[in-house]
Amino acid sequence: MLSEQLLELASRSGAEAAEVFQSRSLSRPVYFESNRLKQLESAESEGTALRLWKQGRPGLVVAYGSVEAQDLVNRRSP
Repeated sequence: MLSEQLLELASRSGAEAAEVFQSRSLSRPVYFESNRLKQLESAESEGTALRLWKQGRPGLVVAYGSVEAQDLVNRRSP
């Protein structure tokens, strides 16, 4: 999801101001026992937060994983 798309949708929904925060991480922990590879893992995560002001009231919605941009704008907290 593009932050520009979120900002445009928020503006069209009547938001006076909006901010988008996105975070992505990838980790690959490796575990050894007695100098031998015991376990190899891989973990990915992605999160998006939309903070906006509508009619002078702030709202915030946070989502992890894949989510539609319009859903974030529609679910914002007043």
